[in-house]
Order: sequence, then C-alpha cells, then structure tokens
Amino acid sequence: ASILSLFPQIINLYITEKTHNVAEIKTVSNLMEYARPLFIDKDVEHIYLIFIKKDNHTVAGHKLFCKGDYTKCSFNILDLTKELLKRNASGVIIVHNHPDGSAQPSHNDIKSTDNLNFIFNNFGINMIDSAIVGKHDFYSIKTGQHLFYED
Repeated sequence: ASILSLFPQIINLYITEKTHNVAEIKTVSNLMEYARPLFIDKDVEHIYLIFIKKDNHTVAGHKLFCKGDYTKCSFNILDLTKELLKRNASGVIIVHNHPDGSAQPSHNDIKSTDNLNFIFNNFGINMIDSAIVGKHDFYSIKTGQHLFYED
C-alpha cells in the first residue's frame, strides 16, 4: 500500500521533468503544457511564479510561492514583488489552480491580475500572463483563452 501511495508523486515527477525541458513559452498552449504538471495531485490552491527572461518567452525557472486552502490562496503583494526583484525577473507568469475543478476566473482573479499588473509595471516587471489550472481546463486571463485538456 505504501508503494501505491507514491504513484501520484512518481507520475508528477516524470511529467514535470518531461515538460520542463520546454525552455520557451510563446503560446497559451506552451504555458498550459508547462504549468499543468505543477498542479497534479494538489487539493488546495497553490500559486506558482514562472520567471521569464528578458526576451519575454524563455523560462528562467519557477517557484511555489503560496499554498492556500480549498477556496483561496492569500499572499502579501509586497512579498511577491520582493521575490520578483530578488530574482531579477524581467517577466513573470503567475499560475494558480482551482481545486474545485473549473479554470473559469472569478471576479477576484481578474481584479487581482489587474492590480498586480499595475504594480509590476511600476517596477519594470512585465506580467506576461496570469493563468488558472482546472481539472479539465486551463484559462489565460491575459488572452481570455480557455483551453481543454485532451486526456
């Protein structure tokens, strides 16, 4: 039984290693392929930061920034901005999940994205996208694209 309990973690590691060889995110589909494995087996909201180099599409790394509960993930905007400045990130993609299954953005998701975009612009940081991972779909707030997984 203990070996079976490791199965989701092994699958997550395999998929993460396979997809994170992708060094560029030029489309929402690329972003979905990169971000989706980060949220496998997550039953509460998580926020990941994907750091982007100056060319605005080459991935410089990612970091779990916040872990919340089933309905929200609260964070301090100052801490988020400090993290980006510490990383010398010229661009960032913020991705979070909706454990209830739907990637459809809430009013708060859209408002938070607008506020963060405004703040980051004042620090010279390009907020390339803010996206949501659902159980069967993916939503880019910046482009309004709503994609569905094939599996």
